[in-house]
Amino acid sequence: MTGHTRLLFLDDSKQDNAPRDGVNGLVAIGGISVAADKANELHKILNDECLSKFGIPSDAPFKWSPPKDSWLRTNLSSSDRGEVLKHVLLTAQEFDLFAVAALCEISLPPFGGVTCSPEM
Repeated sequence: MTGHTRLLFLDDSKQDNAPRDGVNGLVAIGGISVAADKANELHKILNDECLSKFGIPSDAPFKWSPPKDSWLRTNLSSSDRGEVLKHVLLTAQEFDLFAVAALCEISLPPFGGVTCSPEM
């Protein structure tokens, strides 16, 4: 990995009411990193072999946990979405990907008092 340019694809999320007792709202950011010289090949394989296999339109946003009004939720069963994720992960493992994530409870100041807010 040393000496190679990598791309980082990130997504953020906010949950005002966490489903666990004693936990307030949460803010998270996470994503994957892929070698820059492999990104186009991975994109092509994911679109041509994984997503098209399930009839997912190329303009439908791909989310691990899609919103209720998304194409993925309204057109694929939970089982089919699981199969899509399985195919994506099996394909991705061939591309030396790694994932990163950070989670912060909104009301708790992390890192010695620096407050965490959705605007960060």
